Amino acid sequence: MKDFLLELGRDFCYVGSEFPVQVGGRDFALDLLFFHRGLNALVAFELKVNEFEPEYLGKLNFYLEAWTAMYAKSMSSPR
Repeated sequence: MKDFLLELGRDFCYVGSEFPVQVGGRDFALDLLFFHRGLNALVAFELKVNEFEPEYLGKLNFYLEAWTAMYAKSMSSPR
């Protein structure tokens, strides 16, 4: 894991693994969640062991939209 994190670069900060997301009373989890300091943005990784399938992207979009609905407001800075 250390080598993987070093490959990402210095601006990536580890947030968590199996990061919880809840939609409609059902529990889901993002495999890996990072924060990029330079972009001021979250970066999610969905880990798979087989070849890419288009539905993987849809699943990741689903997780990110759910996460945004749950947490984005509480993390935004006041204006």
